[in-house]
Amino acid sequence: MHKVLIPRIVKSEKAEDMRCLEALMICMIDKLYSLDHAEYLRIEHKLYKMVYGKHLNEDLAYQWVSSMKNKDGTHGEHWTMEQTSQYAGQYNKCDWYAVLNMMYSDYYNPKFDTNNYIELARDWLNDPDIGDGKTLNYYRHIVKEE
Repeated sequence: MHKVLIPRIVKSEKAEDMRCLEALMICMIDKLYSLDHAEYLRIEHKLYKMVYGKHLNEDLAYQWVSSMKNKDGTHGEHWTMEQTSQYAGQYNKCDWYAVLNMMYSDYYNPKFDTNNYIELARDWLNDPDIGDGKTLNYYRHIVKEE
């Protein structure tokens, strides 16, 4: 029955019905968190991609970078979003910020300069074995602990 009712509610575009549907969906997804955490994460990821696409948004990028334990003994960002944006070129600025800081964090070498990390980040992002959305998927499935 819900397969008929939900599309009718959406098509009606009645504001009160849409608010009610929104509340129901939030409640159901909240309940799913404890019943089937893996399914909850899958739905959250799908919703995120509907809103933001296949890239990190600023909140996720900052969250990831702030949690980095850098090989040089420091924590968090080495470069700000503003600093990394000047080198982003064709890349999504939030993905670029996170990946460039990740390269510094994981591959720190006192012999390296900024250009070395830029090349590492470009190589990582241009990996021909992985399609669009690599940074978001890496963050969601490798980095972030749920």
